[in-house]
Amino acid sequence: RASDQKVIATGKSQIFENPSSSQDDTRYFVDILFPIKDSNGEVYATSGWSIDITDRIKTENILKQAKENAEAANKAKSKFLANMSHELRTPMNAILGFSQLLLRDPNLKPDHAHNLNIINRSGEHLLALINDVLEMSKIEAGRISINEKDFNLHALINDLEMMFKVRTDAKNLSLHFYNNDDLPKYIFSDEGKLRQILINLLGNAVKFTDEGGVTLKVDVKNKSNDIVNLIFNIDDTGPGIDKNDIEKIFDYFEQSSQQSKYYEGTGLGLAISRQYARLMAGDISVASQVGKGSTFSLSLNIKISKQSEIHSSENHKLVKCIKGRKDFRVLVADDRETNRELLVKMLSPIGGNVREVTNGEEAIEAFKIWNPHLILMDMVMPKIDGIEAIKQIRTLPGGKYTAIIAVTASVLDDQAELVLQYGANDFVRKPFRENELFDKIARHCKIDFEYISTTTKPDSIETEPDSGKIAEEILQLSNDIKNKIRNAAINGYNKKLLEIIETVSGTNPGLADFLRSLTQKYKYRDIINAINEKGKDG
Repeated sequence: RASDQKVIATGKSQIFENPSSSQDDTRYFVDILFPIKDSNGEVYATSGWSIDITDRIKTENILKQAKENAEAANKAKSKFLANMSHELRTPMNAILGFSQLLLRDPNLKPDHAHNLNIINRSGEHLLALINDVLEMSKIEAGRISINEKDFNLHALINDLEMMFKVRTDAKNLSLHFYNNDDLPKYIFSDEGKLRQILINLLGNAVKFTDEGGVTLKVDVKNKSNDIVNLIFNIDDTGPGIDKNDIEKIFDYFEQSSQQSKYYEGTGLGLAISRQYARLMAGDISVASQVGKGSTFSLSLNIKISKQSEIHSSENHKLVKCIKGRKDFRVLVADDRETNRELLVKMLSPIGGNVREVTNGEEAIEAFKIWNPHLILMDMVMPKIDGIEAIKQIRTLPGGKYTAIIAVTASVLDDQAELVLQYGANDFVRKPFRENELFDKIARHCKIDFEYISTTTKPDSIETEPDSGKIAEEILQLSNDIKNKIRNAAINGYNKKLLEIIETVSGTNPGLADFLRSLTQKYKYRDIINAINEKGKDG
């Protein structure tokens, strides 16, 4: 070997590096050497050969660097997703939370309650779109799990109908939902994922349809004991999908060529929906013809539940804290004034004392002075964040006995595991339902709450109209008006129906109020029946 070579490894196999002013000119060799000895055993020469491994070393370095870059990018993506989740979900928490508070008002007008319910459902849909991007990363990492529970399928479908009626009315499209008579009311499945799949499929149908309408039909197949095969068919009269694009539309960020003029959305809905369906041991298929619309079919085998198995607090409203816990102390720690105000207003009716702090440092000091029974701790705060505050509180006298519920805007499972690891009793994700928060408080603070049933919808008609008077007023309408009302109701044209009703309000105010109330609740069948039964054409 040349005398100016530097030995960088020793032994029978040696790697030599040729010094060079340019890194690109560096060469790496493996030298395999054998000593040659004389008759006395003395080494007088060396024999062997060299193998140039420069390409292998450079490839290994490139792979090592690529791995480091990928790990850094993954960490950066996780941090970005956590930050984006926090920034987007925090205002959604205020929108959904304060609309829930307004629905508490016993003096709320039915129309206002109806509008608030629409705000709630539309806000949850917007939240679901935000979650699409976050869910994609979780699916890729294999971190999605199924969370099954008993729930009311009919209520879910009714919610979706009310949510999408607003959108179809805005586009002058018809919307029809049909349920099989054998459709079970209560099922055991992942309600959140089923809701998200149907929202994505219905959302696409409405988005890509400019004329005609959208239909959801739920069929029941192969019903056996407590298992049933449910087929959700979503039909639209949109542009259709070319057969060459059918499978491509289920890829991330893909749309068909017929849908390329529509740019709104994340391009993730169908991909995530199919992943969800397959996780639930089902699948999504599509049949389509260009220019004639599409039919997306979701097939799921689902367990039927009995009504007695349903233990939901969604149809209850909190009244007050009982068991004489008037001294119940709650500390709210959050740097956002809106979040603190929401929690204080939610908690005040339970009869306890609520205090606010703006960061983890203040939370620790307030705990030392006030010794609260419960702390609702935001995770992202200045000075000292939620995790560090929880860790320090747990070391203080009495700290291990205080219930701490972490309030996080992140959907990343590792953060949830982290807050539990460092001492939180539980966590809720923003935006949260009021009942979800109180259920956790009751469980961890051993408190019983008094509830009243709110199974009657807040936007229901409080008094039954005089059917005889309504029939008489319908008879007074001209055949032309009756036919217009009937046709608008049959096609689900909400806006047009309200315009027609307005024309009769001057002469028939009671009838107009009756029909307007049914229209605002999307009870088109009731309108049609009223016109047909009480005002048949001569």
